[in-house]
Amino acid sequence: MASQLSAGSLSLPINLTGAVAGQGGVKLTNSDTTPKITYTRPIDLGSVNRPFDVARSAANIAAGEADLQVNSVTGAGGVIKVGAGHLRFNTATYSGATTVQGGTVTLMVDAWGPALTGANGADIQQGQIVFNYTNSTTPAGTISALLTTSYASGFLTGQLRNTAATTAIGLGWADDATSKVRVAATYYGDADLNGVVDTVDFNILASKFSQAGVWAEGDFDYNGTVDTVDFNLLASNFGKPGVLASGAAASLGAIVPEPVSFATFATLAAGGLLRRRPRRC
Repeated sequence: MASQLSAGSLSLPINLTGAVAGQGGVKLTNSDTTPKITYTRPIDLGSVNRPFDVARSAANIAAGEADLQVNSVTGAGGVIKVGAGHLRFNTATYSGATTVQGGTVTLMVDAWGPALTGANGADIQQGQIVFNYTNSTTPAGTISALLTTSYASGFLTGQLRNTAATTAIGLGWADDATSKVRVAATYYGDADLNGVVDTVDFNILASKFSQAGVWAEGDFDYNGTVDTVDFNLLASNFGKPGVLASGAAASLGAIVPEPVSFATFATLAAGGLLRRRPRRC
């Protein structure tokens, strides 16, 4: 049975019990009437993976706030984030996996360990993880390297992975160069991580074409260069329905290049670029 939270700031310790994975978690309800809950004491996961089912508040989307903020999470188990809401951990030392099946998980600096260096890493199946580096150094280099490694398996394995990945959907990332690095489950071609592939993404790619780049600049195959393979990946997903909820899709300092007309897109396609099949390195 889940511990249901619906109001205020809570300070009693929670020891989650039950030996079956997916049971004995935390559920946040009534988020629209009580926009934010802060849990100030540790939550002990015990020895299995526990669900955190967090509802989403429209007020928190507007304010950029987490719906549920937890000061400390410990234990040998892992976290399964479900629901469209925004969950934030200030400190985390649990040893299980961080699994995201919807919404947003924000990890402050002292909560990066389980995802970035822990034995079980993070599985971002839907939604996103935000690595907040306020008053610290960006983890962009580490995250880029981990995702490059995971790309070789189509993101099905690796420290940062997406076990629900397909030929169309993998993991993308972006650094806002201020305080946040996002890693999101989204389409190949979604440079700005808003959940769709559109002309904004094409303009980003076109502005960096034949140059060194990262995902947010159009390098969707993680080979360090924006090229025709990346163009083909973008074209194959162009105009598909969105895969991120509105809260998760909020921009974090997206690149805004000079516009390139869609006619240019058509000209490149007519010139034969689309005949080259995408490859993985």
